[in-house]
Amino acid sequence: MASPTARSVADTTLPGQIGRFVPSQCLGRGAQGIVYQAHDPELGREVAIKTLKRLSKDDTLLKNEARNVSNLQHQCIVPLYEIGQHDGSPYLVYRLEEGVSLRSLLDQGEALKEIRACEIFIQLLEAINYAHQQGILHRDLKPNNILIDSKDTPHILDFGVSAVIGNPDTKTDLVGSANYMAPETLSNAVVEQNSDIFSLSVIFHEMLTGKNLFTANNQKAVIYKILNEPVLGPSNFNRRINKKLDSIVMKGLERAPADRYRSCSQMKQALETYLGKDKVDVPIVDNTQGKKGALEFLLRKINRQPDFPAISKHISEITRKTANIDHNDTGELSQIILQDYALTTKLLRLVNSATYGQYGGQTTTVSRAVVILGYKQVRLAALSIMLFEHLSNANQASALKDSACTSFMSGVISRHLASGDKELDVEEVFIASMFHRLGKHLTIYYFPEEFAEIESLISNRGKAENVASHEVLGVAYQELGCAIAKEWQLPDNITSCMRPASSGTIKASKNKQERIAQLSALSNEISHIVATQDKDENHEAMEQLCERYKKLLHTTPKKINNILKDSIKEVTDYADILKFDVRSSQFFKKIVTDYSEPEEHTADSNNPLQQAVNSARNPARGSEQEQQEALHSIQEHTMLFINGISEITEALLSDYEINQIITMVLETIYRGMGFTRVMFCIRDNRNQGIVARFGLGKEIEDIIP
Repeated sequence: MASPTARSVADTTLPGQIGRFVPSQCLGRGAQGIVYQAHDPELGREVAIKTLKRLSKDDTLLKNEARNVSNLQHQCIVPLYEIGQHDGSPYLVYRLEEGVSLRSLLDQGEALKEIRACEIFIQLLEAINYAHQQGILHRDLKPNNILIDSKDTPHILDFGVSAVIGNPDTKTDLVGSANYMAPETLSNAVVEQNSDIFSLSVIFHEMLTGKNLFTANNQKAVIYKILNEPVLGPSNFNRRINKKLDSIVMKGLERAPADRYRSCSQMKQALETYLGKDKVDVPIVDNTQGKKGALEFLLRKINRQPDFPAISKHISEITRKTANIDHNDTGELSQIILQDYALTTKLLRLVNSATYGQYGGQTTTVSRAVVILGYKQVRLAALSIMLFEHLSNANQASALKDSACTSFMSGVISRHLASGDKELDVEEVFIASMFHRLGKHLTIYYFPEEFAEIESLISNRGKAENVASHEVLGVAYQELGCAIAKEWQLPDNITSCMRPASSGTIKASKNKQERIAQLSALSNEISHIVATQDKDENHEAMEQLCERYKKLLHTTPKKINNILKDSIKEVTDYADILKFDVRSSQFFKKIVTDYSEPEEHTADSNNPLQQAVNSARNPARGSEQEQQEALHSIQEHTMLFINGISEITEALLSDYEINQIITMVLETIYRGMGFTRVMFCIRDNRNQGIVARFGLGKEIEDIIP
């Protein structure tokens, strides 16, 4: 029953005693009776007492029903302790429950988040299904009879009230609230389990929309609507709701009982199938489990939208192949990278750029890049390319591109910050800083409306980002990022860097990994400051940042400004190498304006930024462009083939293993000739046959056997 945390009803004269119980305050009034908080002097506990205005016609039925209800033992059902009579009317004694009514939440005029609504509703279904298995119907389910505690666990009230009051004789003499009653209840037909399901479905509809489903000026008009008027799915009132969820709600709202779900268990299974989980989860009973439930829901929703183009698969496979640095199968790693033409092209551009210029010569095959760079460097380079390429070209162009550019800038800044530390791998620091805000990237991409709400809480109510994201999503950004990183099998040293730095002065790092995490957080905080504040106004913020991180490294706002200038050039060069469009990012425009030297804004034909602008203003048109592209493709394949042969020749004269050379041969044929697949086969003289050993191309692993 309602708790002392619920608002008490003022101006109510308390009875001196109800049975042996001593009322202390009135918790609520309704058509059926009054609810009091009271003290039980015999057992020394606080209870909730509901006094009723009407008597059951059969006292034996009343006691039997109360006995059955008192045996219900479920965490989401408020237990009935006992039944008694006071001044000729019955009263029911319940456990005093903490929480606020679902009615109060809905009266705020906003729908519950789909995540939260689904998790709460699943628990309601479990509880009502349990009661039905004990042969007990509720018959008066409504938001007023559901308390939600601080852990988002629902508690159902008033089991047994309908039995105590007695069954209605006519439609105008109703038990409970007509707004939530099934058509058969209103028509005096047989009431069964799926009558409770109808009531639950009305409640679910209202949770998802924030609006009353059946409303009218009087009870007769409400009854007419339930019996006759068509009902629209929740997505018609709340565009955030998936239409697939509509079908589940609407099946529960079918007028004919036979057309509804046969049981709460069946409806729960349908909802879990929609959510992407087919196994019954442990009900949410604490903050940890509540957070886990929200996180699992987000992950299921992400997995239902596999348009993060192959990034998770590629990242997982590349990470798995590079887990053992001593592993020597160049072909396996090359095959993964070669599955993605864009990744292949960009990786080779990066290898041949000044970034890796210390290796010398021109590299045209991925297999040679793997050999000369090493597995770890290939993994780090591929991760940076895949993440930035996808984020900067996704549908939520503006916000996501800004977020991607901010993270990329953070990575470059961290390179500079770590440059004097010989113990650190600057490429590893770069990647850790880039992935630091993965959870935010994912939210912008998959949950744009929730992201907008988070931003509103930050800007309008001054809430911290981790608090706002937790309030809207059920988990903070970093928790979502860490979960995805685990799913992608990213190394722990990257995942651990996704967590924000602690508040206050940052302590000196205890080990190399902690230092990388601190540098990652610092570089991202620098990017956040330059993104949200004007240069003339952020000096104080930069000074506070330098003071906060002084035990990590000694720096000043002036040094950070110089790092930002150098970083702008690096980001520009890197983006030009990989053909990324950073110029259209509002974030990048701002930092170029705030921190670039004046000459960097001149119309220099050799300036990569200016080249990008000029290219955008003068695009090729029509068939001429297509012909040029076709010619370029032929030339590209020819050069790949020629350069590949040159690399193979050089490898034969160098200290390369035979499997590495064979892989280079296959890759040269595969890319240089533009083939779909290529396989290396060996003649088996003993069995007079040809045996395929390995190859490159689509579904090659399935074809080789």
